[in-house]
Parts: sequence; C-alpha cells; structure tokens
Amino acid sequence: MFRRFYSFIGKKPICLPQNVSITQSNHRIHIQGPHGRLQLPLPPHLALEVSPVTARVRLAKPLDLLDRKEHAMWGTTRALLSNHIRGVSERWQCIVRLVGIGYRVSLDNTNPADPCIVLKIGFANLIRVPIVDDVEVTNPTPTSLILRGIDKQRVTQFAAKIRAWRKPEPYKGKGIFVDDETIALRK
Repeated sequence: MFRRFYSFIGKKPICLPQNVSITQSNHRIHIQGPHGRLQLPLPPHLALEVSPVTARVRLAKPLDLLDRKEHAMWGTTRALLSNHIRGVSERWQCIVRLVGIGYRVSLDNTNPADPCIVLKIGFANLIRVPIVDDVEVTNPTPTSLILRGIDKQRVTQFAAKIRAWRKPEPYKGKGIFVDDETIALRK
C-alpha cells in the first residue's frame, strides 16, 4: 500500500531568540548565544531555512517523500536544533536530590585540575565522581546538587551517571532522584 510519511515535529518552525545566531557550513549548523557555542551535524537530505524577518528557523522537507529514515531524521534534527538553541540562550538545568538517612553530597575542589563530586550514600567508601568539563555543578544543600550546561544531552547524561550509584528503591523510598522524579512505594 502506498503511504506517505510526514514528520509533525520536523515541520514546526523554531523561534529564534534575539541573542542567538545560526550559521551553516559543510552540513554543520553552528549555534552561538550568550552562554556558548554548539554545533550540530545536518543530514545531507535536509536544508536549513533561516528567516531574519520573522526570527524563525525551519528545516526544509526531505527530498524523498517515501523514505522512513529521512523523515525520522527530520524530526530528530529539528528537536536537537531546538534543544541547542534553548541551551545557548538560557542553559539547561537538572536538580539531583539524595533521599535517605545519612546520604550526603559535597564538592571536592582541592585539585582544581580534577574537581569531583563526593557521594556518601551508604557504602563503606566515599564515592568520587569526576565533574564533566562543560557542566557547572553547585551544591546548595548537603543533599542536593544543581547541574547546569548548554548541552542538554551532556547535563542529563551526567545526572544519570550520578543516579546510577544508588537508584531509587520502592520499599523505603531511598536513593538518588533527578528533577521531579518520584517512586511509588510498595507495601
């Protein structure tokens, strides 16, 4: 049967903030804003359309209207571009909470070349997690961390790396929670 695949996400335009600029060269999109600069590879079957009058960015339709992979990449590329634009204009943020008696977190900046997070989460030893270069970490309370950065994938991946040390468990509700994560307690 003849079917046309169409991306509902890929066709949406992206509003461009005033302080963000976009350029394209050699199938790469360069996004620059007040908080930094990011690059995004552009698939060869897509084209970037920037409208300076309306301050919108749009990805042009794929050439082959029947290829599923091209349509999937159309929506994915649009979502990644939107995340990068938001990241360079207002930065991404994740809040990591430690829930449990005696669970603590602190920053170890004794060696400026290799800063790390020190977790006390019920193991015999303290756990040291090296801080990723492009993620800014603050410690407002002894049981929480705030992670900020311009690349959403790097920030959330680092939060997941911290969470992997003590995932939330359903019996007492203890563990490391990311953002508004909750867990249903079992009886």
